[in-house]
Amino acid sequence: MGWQLGGMQAEKHELTDTIESAHDNVAEGLPPTADAEREWERMERHREMLQEARERRAVEVVEDDPATATSHTTAEPRPNAYLPEALGIPKPYGTYAPFKPSDQGSTMRHIRKPEPREIVI
Repeated sequence: MGWQLGGMQAEKHELTDTIESAHDNVAEGLPPTADAEREWERMERHREMLQEARERRAVEVVEDDPATATSHTTAEPRPNAYLPEALGIPKPYGTYAPFKPSDQGSTMRHIRKPEPREIVI
């Protein structure tokens, strides 16, 4: 047990000396320990790499077509979607775009198809 107490006291003195030297280094404007300096440099490199990656992504998004860069869609493109308004080209359908019904769901199998009536004139 005596050898454990001596080992703990030696460890305590060693840690106390480390803390005192770290305080002295900070007071002089130096990093507390060499490990702290290496860790700080690693964190700074990581931060700079993230910043560069963000800037590259921002440049790539600006270079891409703004219509496709902002969102992804499965809708069919409209005929006039990519024509600038300044050209003066008329809209293909005017104000009446064609009606395109959606696909029928699985519950439609229970509904009978209508039988068209003959039109008598």
